[in-house]
Amino acid sequence: MPRRISTGGSGANIADLSFQGNVIRPTKADANLVFDPNGTGITTTNNAFTITDNTAATSSSSGSLVVSGGIGVGGDVYVGGTINIGSGGGINGTALNGTLADFTTLTTEGNFTVSEYTETMPAKTGATGTVVHDFTEGNNWYHSAIASNFTANFTNLPTTNNRKYTFTLYLLQGGTPYLANGVQIDNVPQTIRWAAYGAPTANANRFEALQFVCYRISSQWTVFGSLQSHG
Repeated sequence: MPRRISTGGSGANIADLSFQGNVIRPTKADANLVFDPNGTGITTTNNAFTITDNTAATSSSSGSLVVSGGIGVGGDVYVGGTINIGSGGGINGTALNGTLADFTTLTTEGNFTVSEYTETMPAKTGATGTVVHDFTEGNNWYHSAIASNFTANFTNLPTTNNRKYTFTLYLLQGGTPYLANGVQIDNVPQTIRWAAYGAPTANANRFEALQFVCYRISSQWTVFGSLQSHG
């Protein structure tokens, strides 16, 4: 039958354990306290379990709480820090609620459905010569006060094969219109394959969308270009 451990008034020792009030610790300094259920038994607590250690987790085997197997949670989970998903990991489920921010890469092999989304659009002023468009900042740019035709240098693009990347330059044209008539990818010049078999002509005092679609096939880039003019 179950036995009750009595620590006495000021504390007691049983084998390798020390008991002092409601504190249990190994009698040997820096030794681990191991909960080892008998057979297939489960260690159960009906109250809150709190860990006050603040060791940061940098892998699946570090941090204040390390679990070798999976974790099943019947209620909500709140995370005050960052969720890092290691190589080969992923998020499966039917719903994610709240704000998901600062993803470096988000990949899905199934359908991806959203109610609405926004895209960043950094602004550039006075474009001339070679103008860097950093992919880590976005793939849409707003250009105003354009000084001359320029080369758009798209940097920090992934080089995974069988992928395409779409870039749109929104050009606020003045009395003398200009456009990006050259493209580089990470400083390497590319041939632009223009729609309708020829380079477009920019239009004065218009708002124009210059789009480049970059395909990465067989470790080579192919760039398609087109221009839409709006009143």
